[in-house]
Amino acid sequence: MVPAAQLAAQENVILQESSFNTTGGSTSHVDKTVAKKIIYYKGTNLPIAPMLSRFNLNSHSLCGGYKCTVEYVYNETLTEDADMIVFTHGLVQTPPKKQKNQLWTFQTVESQRPTRRCDTKTWDGLFNYSISPIRSSVSNQHDVCMSTRPVRRDHLLKENYYKTKLGMTNGSEVNALWFVSNCRPSVQSRRIEHALNLSQYINVQVYSQAERCRTDLKSILGPNGGAKAFYNRYWFYLAFENSLCRDYITEKFWKIITSDSLTIPVVLGGYSMEDYEIVAPPKSYIDVRNFTSAKHLAEHLKYVTENEHAFNYYQQWRNEYLIPKYDQPIGN
Repeated sequence: MVPAAQLAAQENVILQESSFNTTGGSTSHVDKTVAKKIIYYKGTNLPIAPMLSRFNLNSHSLCGGYKCTVEYVYNETLTEDADMIVFTHGLVQTPPKKQKNQLWTFQTVESQRPTRRCDTKTWDGLFNYSISPIRSSVSNQHDVCMSTRPVRRDHLLKENYYKTKLGMTNGSEVNALWFVSNCRPSVQSRRIEHALNLSQYINVQVYSQAERCRTDLKSILGPNGGAKAFYNRYWFYLAFENSLCRDYITEKFWKIITSDSLTIPVVLGGYSMEDYEIVAPPKSYIDVRNFTSAKHLAEHLKYVTENEHAFNYYQQWRNEYLIPKYDQPIGN
């Protein structure tokens, strides 16, 4: 079997013709005119279709220029004629029957923590591929890593972003925005605590439609509760992940950094600061773990908003790098 192509941008999975070569060897004789059937199998109560639409997974993004159809099914009997079946992290106890020459793929957009709660013993040996945002999960040629990577510009720019941002914020005081929907006490990163502590020193506005979040974060809830906010009105965005796991950096970071808002992400994620250093443009974010306290962090944020050189320090990467636009909504 020949490996699938690694993802280039926006977490779209491009499965080339080689993905359907179940016999190994050359793929030069693969008939590109015959459409392959890919099925996303929903064996649990997870709302799989909305999740797939969130990541823009359709026949074009999955297959590129090759012919294929993509379906979402809820019934095991509808999977028999599929060339590839993709299962999400909500696995059931008993797998459906795997047909001869059928490829099975395990895909998750979650961190290692919730995935490990599944009992996967009954699934051992059934998967041909894995697809995840975890870089360290790519241990062999049949793993695909979903990753957005910066690319160096052909021609360097010389922009002064501070003046542009002053116009966006109308010269407002230092402020930070946060969209959040998961405020359960079990959240490992303790991001609620971090946000509340920071709000003692700067203006933090939270937007959420989740009742628990609206209750627990009532003191810093934005106007109209869950109203949509415009990123460009804020100097900073709290890109706080729910889990601190190796390589776990999600749309919470990429959505902000690829926008035109010039809003600087304040990050809390990954297993260590090195995880961001590997994938993000240099000097494009502010890491919570670089500071000894919420007060220390707040003092730096204030300095950045009041100092042209300091603000442009976190925007210089835009003159040197390009990142594919990330148009998917921010999750929990």
